[in-house]
Amino acid sequence: MLIVGVDENGLGPILGPLVVTATAFRADYYAPEQFWQLCAAGLHADDSKKVFHRGQFSRAEEWALRWLRVFGIDATDGHELESSICLPISEPCPDHAPRICRTGRLRTLPVWTSSTPIVDDAATPPFRTGSIQPLCTCAISVCPGAYNAALTNSPINKLEYDFHLMITLVRELQQRYPGEPTLALCGKIGSTRCYLPWLHKAGVAALAQTETPAESTYRTGDLTISFIRDGDGSHLPIAVASIIGKYLRELALLDLNDRLDNLSHPASGYRDGVTSRFIAQSRSLRSASGLPDRCFLRSR
Repeated sequence: MLIVGVDENGLGPILGPLVVTATAFRADYYAPEQFWQLCAAGLHADDSKKVFHRGQFSRAEEWALRWLRVFGIDATDGHELESSICLPISEPCPDHAPRICRTGRLRTLPVWTSSTPIVDDAATPPFRTGSIQPLCTCAISVCPGAYNAALTNSPINKLEYDFHLMITLVRELQQRYPGEPTLALCGKIGSTRCYLPWLHKAGVAALAQTETPAESTYRTGDLTISFIRDGDGSHLPIAVASIIGKYLRELALLDLNDRLDNLSHPASGYRDGVTSRFIAQSRSLRSASGLPDRCFLRSR
C-alpha cells in the first residue's frame, strides 16, 4: 500500500512562503512503530518546531538532507532543491523578473552544517530488507504574492486553502503510483474537526469514519485520509514531511533576509518583534528594489 505523510509549514507567519510537503512510502501495511524504527538507523524525525531552533539549524539541516538523499534528492543549492521537489504553481511575478522576492543568488548546500551528510545503506536495515520502501517527496511552496492572489476576493479562508494544497499533493502521489490502496496521514489544520464539506467541494466523495479533536478520518474507495492533531510527533511520514517543508521555508526566509540586507538579525516571518522591525526598517529598500508589498506581506 501507499503511505503518504503531509504537513504544512508557515500557515501562521506574515512573511515567507506557505510550504505544504508530502512524503510517500510503500509498505505491506502501516504500523507507526515500525516506521519510527528508522530513527534507530540514523534517519531522525520529529516535530519540525522542536528540531529547528532559531539560529541553530545545523542538526535540522542534517536531518533534512539525510531524508532528501533517501528520496533520491541531492541538490547542490536551494533553488535546485526547490525545483526538484516543488510542483509548479501560477505566480504573479512579471515575466521579466520571476520570483521577485528572491535574490537570484545560488546558495550552496549545506548552509548551516559543515558537510553534506551521507546516508549509509548498511545503516538503514528497514530499507535494505524492503519492508519499507521510500518512494518520493514533493511539495508546494506558495510565495506571499501567490498566497495573496489565491485568497483575495475568494470565498475560502487560509485553512481551507491549506486543505486544498494537501489534497493536491495526495492526488499527485496517487497519480504517480496508481492502483495502490492509499493511506494519507495529514497534520490537522488548526482546530478543524469536520473536513467533509471541504472534501466534497474538492470532489472527494468520502464517508466519515471518525471525527474527534484528536483525529478526523475519512474513507473513499482505496483512499483513507486522516487529519491528526500533532501528527508530526506521532507519525513518522508526517514528521519527515514537516522537516523537509520547514527546511524549504527556512532557505526561502534566508534568501529574503539576504535580499534586504538583514542577515545580522534575520527575521523568522512570524508575528514577533524582530519581524515587525524588519518590516518597518526594510520599507525604503523594498520600494527602491521594486519589491511590492503584495509580494512581501501576506494580506491575512
